[in-house]
Amino acid sequence: MPKDPYYQNRLKKSRKETKRRKKVRRLSEEIQTTTRLLIITIGILLFASTVSFLYISSLKAAKGYYLQQLQQEYEDLSSDNRELSSDLQDIQAITQIEDSDSIDNMAEPEDLNISYVSEPSDLASR
Repeated sequence: MPKDPYYQNRLKKSRKETKRRKKVRRLSEEIQTTTRLLIITIGILLFASTVSFLYISSLKAAKGYYLQQLQQEYEDLSSDNRELSSDLQDIQAITQIEDSDSIDNMAEPEDLNISYVSEPSDLASR
């Protein structure tokens, strides 16, 4: 190989030119690769949108199921509350208190000097 710098530079330029020429492709090849990339991109977008739709739908179904459970629990607690309120009213009824055995066991006070407050006020009676 000659050591002439002019020849060396010319040889390097020609190598670069051949590499560049190899990179040039025909239009039909460009169209094919572009179509493939477009189809792949559309497929990926379709797949991603399908997966996100299914994920969001499953979240809605899970929230609906959880809401239904909470609603059922609320109804159960409401019915328990109604039953307890009616039991409390029955227990606190005056007829129930008068018929109670604990009332019969009570003794009358020995001192019958009981004074009642005659006027309603905020102060206690002495």
